[in-house]
Amino acid sequence: MAQLFLDFSPKNKFHLIHLIQKLHADYHNHNYFYMILNNLQKHPLLFLIIPFFYKLKGVVIMRKILLVIYLLSISVHFLFSQENYVLFKVISFDAYPANDCEIYVNGELKGYTRDNGTYDFYYDSKEKSYLIEIKSTIEKVSKRFSINIKDGKPELKSDFIGFNQLGAYFNIEKSDKKIDEMLVYFKDAGVTDLFVPVFFDGKTIYPSKVKGIKSSKKDLLKDVIELAKKLNIRVHAVLNVLNWGDNTEGFREYLMTNRKGNWDGGLEKDKPFVSPAHPFIIQTLVYLTRELAINYRDLYGISFDYLRYKKGNISNYIEDDFGYEENSVKMFQNTYHIDPFSIKPDTNKNSNWYKWIEHKENLLINLLVKMISAVKDTNNQIKITVSADPNYLYNRGKDLSCENYNDISEFARVDYFLMQVSYKNLENDLKALEPFITKTLPMIYCDEKINEEKFNKLIDYLKANRYDYFFGLYDSYLFASKNNCEKLIDLTFRR
Repeated sequence: MAQLFLDFSPKNKFHLIHLIQKLHADYHNHNYFYMILNNLQKHPLLFLIIPFFYKLKGVVIMRKILLVIYLLSISVHFLFSQENYVLFKVISFDAYPANDCEIYVNGELKGYTRDNGTYDFYYDSKEKSYLIEIKSTIEKVSKRFSINIKDGKPELKSDFIGFNQLGAYFNIEKSDKKIDEMLVYFKDAGVTDLFVPVFFDGKTIYPSKVKGIKSSKKDLLKDVIELAKKLNIRVHAVLNVLNWGDNTEGFREYLMTNRKGNWDGGLEKDKPFVSPAHPFIIQTLVYLTRELAINYRDLYGISFDYLRYKKGNISNYIEDDFGYEENSVKMFQNTYHIDPFSIKPDTNKNSNWYKWIEHKENLLINLLVKMISAVKDTNNQIKITVSADPNYLYNRGKDLSCENYNDISEFARVDYFLMQVSYKNLENDLKALEPFITKTLPMIYCDEKINEEKFNKLIDYLKANRYDYFFGLYDSYLFASKNNCEKLIDLTFRR
């Protein structure tokens, strides 16, 4: 910072007009000189202290020169403080402040974001609109948007400006299109993050050495990573943690059961879930995550789906409530000294029913912590995401899935959540996740194939409600349309 004062040494004589012009430029560019002047103006006594500091550093600064600078700063502040400005904050993919971003206004570089990601945009009330482009020097991404001036005031959609992130869910084995063909669609739509199921139905899409599971002879995961890397798309490996598919051969003894001892009850009758309390299941899942972190160094993230119990109705809890396998029951009895088979649903938060719910929530969290540790201890750069229902917290005690993402966020090293948002319940689901929006990627799924009219309504809703930079789509068929891709890339400002 000493260099900022060298321009004012006796060796560098500036004309007064030149000096004011420099002060004005620095004022707008938010560099250190402006901050010094601003602090001098707020705290006049600093001009008595600073010389001594710089004298110790070997830089000779005269009090008289500092006094002149201080008086000039007052003049500059008086001349330019009346200008109109609006403050906005730029955030990165990880919801952290994005500093050192270049700010372009109508194609001209005007300044940089500060360490806290903020930028003061100065505008002329007589102008109609400004085209703003933010370029990240770190992430090598950019975002464009317009600030329209109406009645002398700027219309800024949001004071939070996020870099464009569009997630897509791509089940390779269930897709009717080839990997390279589908990836082109994703790229054309501006997809930044691709979530690929790598473990589902109890098997992997890559050659695995983990015992007790089935694996593919072909390495489809390697193929998609290599192709996605060329297109600058980040790949997340998705594990269906507890839903091991329709085939129960080889792991029936590890299945999650209801009070009757059945694994095929509840609303998801045909989906066998394994128990998060069984040591073999815990060990297998830990080995799987470690294997991914070691063998696939180009993975951007690992995502945990189906980290929950089977869905069901509390009114039919005998059939729909799961978690009554031997290991789970013993752990609950040892902790609470209560027989879970005797518990009935109770909305009282101090009830035994809530203790049972909390027990199952903790089993899920403990499993997740072990899997994350296996990843982070191997590759600390891998991002961790967890799928969840945004409405769970509002239905806790009644929702039998037990996916308490609030506690997960507190006790586990999760980078962000994939909140499953239903197209049919779009407004309510998105509203439910608002408190977690900075750590959430809403993943919208459709219960049926939507036509062009419904897709347009979806786009319009996202535009109107500020979900223009941080959302995803589960349904990959939505990307297999040139028109859809153009609308998505326009929405996320990828061009």
